[in-house]
This record gives sequence, C-alpha cells and structure tokens, in this order.
Amino acid sequence: MRGLLLPHFAMIDHAPGALEPEPLSSQSAAMPKSGWLAVPLPLAVVVVLSLLVLAAPAWLFWDDLHHFALAGDDFTYITNSLDAKTCWSNLLLPHNTHVVPLFRLWTFALVAVSGDLARMPLVFGAASYLGLMVVMAVTGHFVSRETGSLVLGLVVTALVGTTTVLRSTVSWFSAGQALWAGSAIMLTLLAARAWALRGGLGRLTLIGLGAIGAAAFWSGGLMAAPAAAAYLVVKRPKRGTRMACLFLGLVTLASGLVVVLSSRNTIANDPVIWERHHGLWPRPIQMVFHSIQATVEKVVLGGLGLDALTSDWQAVLLLTGLVSVWAWSRGSPRRINPLEATGAVIVAGSYLLVYFFRGNMSFDSLRPVDWYNAVPYLGATLFVAGWWVGLRGEKAAPRGRLTIAQGLVVLGASGAMLVLHAPRTQRTLFHDAPAMSASEEDLFQGEELLRYRAVYFKTSHQQRQVRALARLDKANQFVGGMGVGRTALRGVFGRLDFPGIPEKQRHTDPFSLLHLPPDDPRAPINPSKVRDELGPFVRPEPEERPPWIKREEKWPVRR
Repeated sequence: MRGLLLPHFAMIDHAPGALEPEPLSSQSAAMPKSGWLAVPLPLAVVVVLSLLVLAAPAWLFWDDLHHFALAGDDFTYITNSLDAKTCWSNLLLPHNTHVVPLFRLWTFALVAVSGDLARMPLVFGAASYLGLMVVMAVTGHFVSRETGSLVLGLVVTALVGTTTVLRSTVSWFSAGQALWAGSAIMLTLLAARAWALRGGLGRLTLIGLGAIGAAAFWSGGLMAAPAAAAYLVVKRPKRGTRMACLFLGLVTLASGLVVVLSSRNTIANDPVIWERHHGLWPRPIQMVFHSIQATVEKVVLGGLGLDALTSDWQAVLLLTGLVSVWAWSRGSPRRINPLEATGAVIVAGSYLLVYFFRGNMSFDSLRPVDWYNAVPYLGATLFVAGWWVGLRGEKAAPRGRLTIAQGLVVLGASGAMLVLHAPRTQRTLFHDAPAMSASEEDLFQGEELLRYRAVYFKTSHQQRQVRALARLDKANQFVGGMGVGRTALRGVFGRLDFPGIPEKQRHTDPFSLLHLPPDDPRAPINPSKVRDELGPFVRPEPEERPPWIKREEKWPVRR
C-alpha cells in the first residue's frame, strides 16, 4: 500500500532522500503508447472472436437461412444425385454449359446425409452457409499468411462474408458452387505461396490439382491457375517462375478444353448464347463493357451496400477514375504487390470469362444473376488488402499476437459491414415478396409491416415445400412396388407443379425425386389405380391465400 501511495504523497514530502515523482514525459515513455489496448488477447478470446466473425453473416442472411427452401436448379442436381449409380452416370453431364463433377459429388453427399426428402431444405441450407464460412476462412487465412498479420486476415474474413454481394450464393444452394470454386482458388493460391517460398515439384503439383478442383466446382474456377500465375510472377520474378506459369497455362487450357468439349452440344444448342440483340456491340467488345459495368455496380458499389445503375460509359469513367487513384497512390503501377496483382486478375478474368458467353445479351438482363459476382468479389477483397498494405507498409499489417486494439478493429469492421448491408438485405427481402394487390398497397405501410408480409410468404412457401417433400417420402415407401416408371407416371398425371420448381423447368417434377424402376413399355398400367394410390402424394397443394386479401381480389397478383 505504501508503495502505491508514495508517488502521490511525494509532492509534500520534502525530507532528505524522499522519493520524487517521475516527470510526466518519463512516465509516458515508460508506458506503452496504447496502454491496455496493446495487451495481447488470450488464444481462447481470439478463437471466439474468429467464430463471431464467421457467424456475423448469419444475422445478415437470417431470413433466407431460417426459411431456406430448394429452388430451380437444386432439383436438377438432386435428381441427378439420388443414389451413387445415378450420381456416377451424371458426373460429367453438363448443366447450363458447366461441367461440375465435384459439386455433383457434394450434392450426392448432402442427399445421403438428408436421408428423407423433407429434411433436404434444412441440410442444404446449412450446407450453403457452410460454403460461405469456408470461403471466408480460407480467404482470410491466405491474406494472413501472405501479410503475416492476423488482424488483417480477420478483417478480410469479415469483408468477404458480411456482404449482400454474396447473398444469392447463400440463399440458393445451386449458386453456392461459386463459393466452393472461390475456396478452391484460395487453396490454389496458398499452394502457390508455398511453392514461391520453398519450391518443389510436389507443391507445384498441388497448384495444378487446386486449379483443376476449382474448375470442377464451377466454370468460374478456371481463374485459379491464372490467379496463381499472376501471384508467382509478382511474388517470385525469377527464371523458374516462367516454367511454373507455363505449366499453369497448360492446366487452364486443358481444363477449359474439357469443359468446352464436354458441353459442346449444350453450347451449340443453347439459344441464349447465340441469340442476338440489336443495339449491342460485337460480343468481344460488349463483354469488356459488361465486365467494367459489373465491376463498378456489383463489386465496388455493391460491396458498399449500394444499389446503383450505370450506363456502360459511366462505368468506364468511374472505373478509370478508381484505377487512376490507385496508380497515383502507389506511385507507379510497377509497385504492384502480389495481392493486388492476384486480385485484379481474378476480378477482370472472372467477368471476361462469364461475359464472353453472355456478351450477346444486354447488361440489364444480366443484373439479377448475382452469383456471377461471387468470385470477382473475392478478388476485389484481395486487391483492397494488397492496396492497404502497399500504402501503409508494415503499419498496415502488424505482426505478432492479436491485441485488444486489433480485436476491436476486427469487431468494428464486421459491425460496419453489417450496418452497410442490412438496409440492402431488407430491400431485397421486400422485392422478393409477391406483387401487392390494391388493398395491400393501402394496408402495408411502413417497413415493419412490409417485413411481416415478406416473412409470411417466405414461411408459407418453405412449409408448403416441406409438406410436399414429406408426402413424396411416403410415396417412396411403396411406389417402387408399383412397377411404374417416370415416363408412365407423367403420362398418367401430366405436368404437376411443385413448390420451388419453376414452370419453365420442364425436365424436373415430383416424379424426378422418387426412387422409381426403369420404364418398361410392356408393363401393364392401370391409370385409375395409379391415380387413386399415388395421387394424394404427388398432386400439388393449393397455394395458401393470405388471410388479409379481400375475397373479390384476384390472387396471386402477377408482376
């Protein structure tokens, strides 16, 4: 106690030998500049902080995850993965010009885990969020390893996941293949970093395998090898890098040829790819304009939680200005670092690849296809991290254990992303709800009521789908013994609606989800018996009419 009080009383103690207080400047020099903020965090706290960052997007996407339902292409992938034999026979089957064997295997694993059809919305919804967490963790880990900074890696983790740019890849299982391709790209970059530091044929082989794996999840994964090559050229500009880049070029060419050759018939017969629209530039020019427009609208402005529409020339001017600011801030483009180079290649290359096939369409018609933006957005986060490091140097990426101050920075980054993107999430929720009737226009005023209405429809659709899947589970218990195949059943019932399957998606229906024997044209069929026994399980449940809709009003309202 005396030791604690002595400095305070020393000012009135003038006896010889009395302890004089240290000058204020000396005390400040002896203490850390940040005081308690510079105290390292215990490992357990760092783990909890990391988990909070990974869990933050769940709050942002809560409505989509809590009311997750299968939709569109999900049923196609599930139908082709109902059992091991079916999955194997469809492993290299192109889907919308994409050859995705790893994603088909992932779908088969989820079907097996689900067991019953009624559990699939829950399992596939959890798998969609798992895909987001994996790409968050892998991207943050790569940045952390590259910069030696855990705090920068965690900030990048927050930037990657807590954004509405990736909403569609979380709310729709099939769009999530872009996230798994992105994770494979980051793993490829980690292998490239290991080779740049230590070399070795084994590590070079891992880069090639990672590049192939990325493309096997989604065609956007074809950017893995070019991204790794860009990283190596800047990271290790030595003679051996040329051979490595040549090897990666061959991997990209081989993967691209496999995709093109496997889906050549689909590409040749896809009317969307070959249809022409007046007023557009030739495809090679239009794909560049589309890429620039998507970079500005979806990556730059969308990454800030903003909805903005631009013309092609407005986007060119904005992107030119942004690139000019970057070049000015860095002093010279030659000072580009590995993260900047890699990120730029991923952004530009991904969009050019996508819009090479969609460059014949107007950008207005392509805006809703949000999963095209997933891989470019990952590249943008790498570029931003590299830009920050380039500007700040060692100050941008402090090394060592995570301190209290750095932990607050991570929480602040995650919280800031939530604040920026929460309004956009709500706007999207309102937009996804069915069009309003005349009476609803007067009834639902204010965001709280609009949110209630939107959530009501999400809940109703999900529950209706789960009930329909549960009825198919019951049908599966005896339908195999009926000896009737899919073609025969479709002849008896015709086209049946199912919650989540679009009307234009003609190749899937409730019978696609049943375990049925092969069609036998010689087998006798009693249509009346089939209708009586199977009808209650496959006939669609009428869409629920909201209780607040007036009787005289038509429902549903078509947009």
